[in-house]
Amino acid sequence: MEADWSLVGERQEVPRGKHVLIAGAGIAGLTAARILQASGFEVTLLEARDRLGGRIWTRELGDTPVDLGASWIHEARRNPLVTLCRRAGIGLMSSPRSPLCFYEAGRCTPFPRMVWQHRRALYRLVGRYLMERIRHRWGTDCALEEALRPVLERVSDTRFLHWLLAMIENIHGAPADRIRLRLWDPREAWGENLIPQGGYGRLITWLARPLKRIRLSTDVREVWYDGEGVRVRTNRGHYSGDVLLITVPLGILKAGCIRFTPPLPKRKQLAIKRIGYGEGSVLNKLVMYFPEPVFPLDVTRYAALPESPEKRGAFPIWVASNARVVTGFLGGKIAAHWDIEGKDLSEEGRRRLEHMFGHAFPEPVISIATRWLHDPWARGSYSYEAVGQARSDRLELQKPVGRRVFFAGEAVHPLHYGTVHGALLSAEAASRAIVEACTGMPADLSRLPWRRGTKKGPL
Repeated sequence: MEADWSLVGERQEVPRGKHVLIAGAGIAGLTAARILQASGFEVTLLEARDRLGGRIWTRELGDTPVDLGASWIHEARRNPLVTLCRRAGIGLMSSPRSPLCFYEAGRCTPFPRMVWQHRRALYRLVGRYLMERIRHRWGTDCALEEALRPVLERVSDTRFLHWLLAMIENIHGAPADRIRLRLWDPREAWGENLIPQGGYGRLITWLARPLKRIRLSTDVREVWYDGEGVRVRTNRGHYSGDVLLITVPLGILKAGCIRFTPPLPKRKQLAIKRIGYGEGSVLNKLVMYFPEPVFPLDVTRYAALPESPEKRGAFPIWVASNARVVTGFLGGKIAAHWDIEGKDLSEEGRRRLEHMFGHAFPEPVISIATRWLHDPWARGSYSYEAVGQARSDRLELQKPVGRRVFFAGEAVHPLHYGTVHGALLSAEAASRAIVEACTGMPADLSRLPWRRGTKKGPL
């Protein structure tokens, strides 16, 4: 299995003793470590957390694994993660598994009926969207919410429209007043999605198993790079190598948590600044494990219209893992506000469920809420396309510096940013660049697990 990861062909040879340092042990860091170790490099993985996975985080609640971070495999028919999970022996389940239903005071309204009830408002919203897309196609940039505001101000009952905006904000981990109108695709919510059985954590464990040098609780704080190699300072001492691969979340670079000497090029600094990440919004989750069954087994998704436009991101949708475990999603500005102030989300979530179902809920046995904005090693959920961002910014972020410092991660991929497979493919690209820089020859991609036996190829 290990040989399947090598990028070095039969006539190539990695110079002896070549050492790669990798900052960050999320999906990008682990994937790159597997590839580079199999290709003949010495690899040291430096991870600031006391666990692997980064924004992939699987926890066991009772006998139920729950993903607190990344959950889905998007666009499943062409996603390289499908092949990779199968090679790892990880089963996949279709998601969602039941129709969506809106609940209020114990009454259930199926999604198609909700659409029909608000069809006139939706016609206006879609018409406005198409008109603004045409108007801004070649002109100035525009935010999604700014383009749709005239409709939101004229329609009498906007709760369903604000629910749709909340779902868009959840998908992007971004506020609607920062999402670029020209790059938002309304079809993105309707692709086929899968979830790994047992959670994404199983893939993280499988990726890390053959790796020889993993240093947990070791955060990179300073980087020196020159023609001789790279040296990094961490909270646990210094490390030296020939090449450094940065795979930390974009929020870490935005906050300047890593100091570079010499400084990164101005164009790369500008790209880091302009690419959307955080900026007063986040996607968080609240997971509750109840002492007794409280949800019907035949329904797994529950929606709720917002109490007000300002609170539209407060639990617009819930997903039940079984009759006792449910996950509520929080997005947009209200999620960021509650994240920063440390609000008791368990009480707020239980109150919301009681309003939806019209009866009291017991105190949960276990309640876990993420706070990705407050997390010092994430500082947000994931990147998005922000107003004012240039199309070339992610390509600029991807470029190596001085053939010594390379970059990977979901924010680096020009097309599939904000996704696990985007991080995976960026790790492949960075590993290929490192191999080619060190050997002077093209890398051989044919043995990668998601490449072999794939007729259509990756995305």
